[in-house]
Amino acid sequence: MYFAEEADMIKLIYKAIYLVAGLLLVCLVFQVLGFFPQIGENAVIPVAAHESRQPAAAIAGSVIAETSITMSEIRRCSLRDARIVQEMAQFAPVTVVQSGQEWSAIAAAKSGGGWSAYSDDYGNGTCWWASLAREAVSGRLPITEEHKHYPYYAESCPRLVYAIEEEVIANGAVVVSDFRFQNNTGRPIVVVLEISGDTAYFRVFNQ
Repeated sequence: MYFAEEADMIKLIYKAIYLVAGLLLVCLVFQVLGFFPQIGENAVIPVAAHESRQPAAAIAGSVIAETSITMSEIRRCSLRDARIVQEMAQFAPVTVVQSGQEWSAIAAAKSGGGWSAYSDDYGNGTCWWASLAREAVSGRLPITEEHKHYPYYAESCPRLVYAIEEEVIANGAVVVSDFRFQNNTGRPIVVVLEISGDTAYFRVFNQ
């Protein structure tokens, strides 16, 4: 009798495992088909579209927000981070943000077609641009979303303060931690990620 009860219990456990696995598979299929919206996907404020790959020197207009960091400082934290910072500056195009729209760090990373590579092996490379964006626009343009980075980087990388990531959780939904700011100037602005020599610049121009 004992062995029969034990066998029945094992069967129930296997059935429960199959049921959970089936539910997860259904959720994954629904996510791929777009039935589950990503968090932030239906935001009221539109995210700016990324357009050209003009260097900063080709943009007419005055600088309204700017910050910079040497690549040497980033390399001291991580060579991988430095590589990804450079790739984002190379492949993420200039962003024209219309009045009322938002600039999104994740959208900037995705715009160059490299987000899958960044998200598989991005280290803190994309987070450096979010941190630089925060430095540049703080007190100048309204920040609508930000997330602090892990505090254990504070000593070795004191300017790596803000984080961005996308995380797929158990039910197949995507949790997005982004850095965003809004253009409230009443006119278009242009956001530029650029590396010149050994210096990475985050600049915002009036258009």
